[in-house]
Amino acid sequence: EETLRFCTSDVLVADDRTIVLCGRLVGARRGKHLDSPAVQVLTLRDQKIRDLWIFHQNQEQVDEFWSEGT
Repeated sequence: EETLRFCTSDVLVADDRTIVLCGRLVGARRGKHLDSPAVQVLTLRDQKIRDLWIFHQNQEQVDEFWSEGT
């Protein structure tokens, strides 16, 4: 079963910028598991996400999770 969810613990909002702090990206895919602390920065305009930046504590783990190899 493939799953992916972002667990949020804190959110800061200022004008058109939203920052999600202390989040975790948790998922399972093709026998791989991911549990990565992360920060998301979103820019909103007209109630739509225009930009999304995600910063992971361990980018190599995230890259391996999404890679096609085993």
